[in-house]
Amino acid sequence: MLGRSSSIGLLLRLTAGQSHAMLLRHRSLGSISACQSQLTALGVPVISPDSADYDSATKIYNPAFADKHPAFVARPSTIDQVQQCLRTATKNAVRVAVRSGGHSFAGYSSIGAGGFVLSLDGMKSIEWVGDRLKVASGCSWSEVYAKVEPTNHIIVGGCCPSVGVGGYVLGGGYGLLSRRYGL
Repeated sequence: MLGRSSSIGLLLRLTAGQSHAMLLRHRSLGSISACQSQLTALGVPVISPDSADYDSATKIYNPAFADKHPAFVARPSTIDQVQQCLRTATKNAVRVAVRSGGHSFAGYSSIGAGGFVLSLDGMKSIEWVGDRLKVASGCSWSEVYAKVEPTNHIIVGGCCPSVGVGGYVLGGGYGLLSRRYGL
């Protein structure tokens, strides 16, 4: 006799269309709640749909993806917490969308109810190390420019001040000064 997870897997392979999506969603929601509980127990701040902050935490800038509503938003503030989020998601087979600022034109920082958003906006630090600037991935370009403006330095960065540094860099890092100074 097949166990429950085996029979679900068999049903997923034999069914098509809407039934397939419903079974998959049902299975991942169980993993989602376990994932959320484990992250909360590990001390990672989590924003759920019933939280007052959920709408602002899930706001995205491309209306084409406005229908995507994650099961929850994790807001780590340390590298260790980011690693805990990714390990927990992997262990529970839950999809993750990483968000630095939420500006991904292609929707990479958005995900539906079958996963959660790992928001890096709790990781904001900007510090000078010699003549170089060390910037955490949760910072926006407006925060970086505010730090650089009083100095005699220039930074090759994004032209939209509310874009997150992490997504900008991972997206190629091309800005207005890139032709002259490189990436």
